Amino acid sequence: MTLLMNSNPLISVLIPCYNSRKFIKDTLNSVLEQTYQNFEILLVDDGPPDPVEDIYKELNSPKIKYFKINNSGPAKARNFAAQHAKGEYVAFLNHDDIWTPKKLEEQLQGLGKWQAAWVASGRIQVNYYNNKVLSKKKTKDYFKNVFYDILEKKYLWSFSSVMIKKSVFFEVGMFNGDIWFMDDRDLYLRIAKKYPLLYLSNIHVLDKVHASNITSNISMQRMFDIHETVINNAKKLDPNLPESVIENSRRMIYQTACIEYLRANDIPNMRRMLSLLNCDTKNIKLVPYRLLSLFNDDTIIRIMTHFRKLRGSLFKDKLYPKTDGGNP
Repeated sequence: MTLLMNSNPLISVLIPCYNSRKFIKDTLNSVLEQTYQNFEILLVDDGPPDPVEDIYKELNSPKIKYFKINNSGPAKARNFAAQHAKGEYVAFLNHDDIWTPKKLEEQLQGLGKWQAAWVASGRIQVNYYNNKVLSKKKTKDYFKNVFYDILEKKYLWSFSSVMIKKSVFFEVGMFNGDIWFMDDRDLYLRIAKKYPLLYLSNIHVLDKVHASNITSNISMQRMFDIHETVINNAKKLDPNLPESVIENSRRMIYQTACIEYLRANDIPNMRRMLSLLNCDTKNIKLVPYRLLSLFNDDTIIRIMTHFRKLRGSLFKDKLYPKTDGGNP
């Protein structure tokens, strides 16, 4: 399907807020300082105990539209914003992330060149507390079908880099507000079934990593349940979905859980994940976990305690923030 594009389209930037006061001013300024200026910002306070209305007023920009709603979660808050958006495109931005100045300009150029329905870009993860770079996600540019990638790959493009033609966003049904944690993948599957993704390798997003946005192992079982829901939704979209893709998707989530359980010193559940990954014996990333599993639980915890102390002393700048909210 050919998607015609206006030469100067209005872009609606959707930003839901909850516990956002520490981050939101920098986030908003990164949008206001874009080289492409035909945009509106829809800032939705999602029933927080600490609303950001005063910060919005302080910035005093006619480009920002502020809404305050009862708490409903980020997916429903984004849907609410999209329903009030006037733009030809909707661009997603987390309340604690930063855009580079040419993000909108370069993505629009790419969308026009490829006549694409949606676009994503490279990103850098930055430790919020010390501004040290933690990781960089950047590959070559591509324009392709990513339906299987969404199911099989652990790491996708940054959510805050994604921009979609608004008509397509509505066409596929917006976010499923009942899905938590993988609502983005669920949306991407519905888009990817019909439209190839344009990926631009230029870094357009700084993901700020801090204590409150790190997944905890407490949510692991819920993550499994949601993952199965996403797989079932993918089967509905593609009744001929290969079993190998489903198996790869489950291996991806089991490997993620294996790492999270070890981080939490939950050794029995780490072993359970390894048993589910027995069919993945050639995965070199799992070798350390399989070697650790040869020891008893107490010994594994002692080994990992010493390892974390050593890593902390050698690579202070590369450590992810602690989940207890303190500095790394």
